[in-house]
Amino acid sequence: MLQEIAFSLICAGSGSFVAYDGGQSVVNGELVTSPGNARRAERADRAYLEVNGENVRIKPPGSIVPTLSGRGDDGWRTMSEVSITEREIKGRFSLNWINKPTVVVNRMTGEMIIDGGDLLAGSAGFVGDCERVRAEPLF
Repeated sequence: MLQEIAFSLICAGSGSFVAYDGGQSVVNGELVTSPGNARRAERADRAYLEVNGENVRIKPPGSIVPTLSGRGDDGWRTMSEVSITEREIKGRFSLNWINKPTVVVNRMTGEMIIDGGDLLAGSAGFVGDCERVRAEPLF
């Protein structure tokens, strides 16, 4: 049955990540750079998911991709540990050597959740609503 499944999703939502509000100041005539405080930030973003039989890949939202990340194929990353049921699509993908977020797409509601989960990625995450990409052009 898995060989027969082929579709693409576009998921619009919000990516959350850790940002630092550091800056530079002059102290006793010397320029001092401070890392500042960490804070949770969010921004509107999109993720893409392609399912083609047993081959599943994701283009994660830029807001959760750390500075030190593998390039992937034009931003696309192959998913592993994939399971596709009537109710959900679940799997993992690699952003870098240590960060392997989990992706869950609820096939009933269309919600996608990406959980970065580790401290090195700042516990980055994404929540969005998915729509199937049309096979034919709108115009």
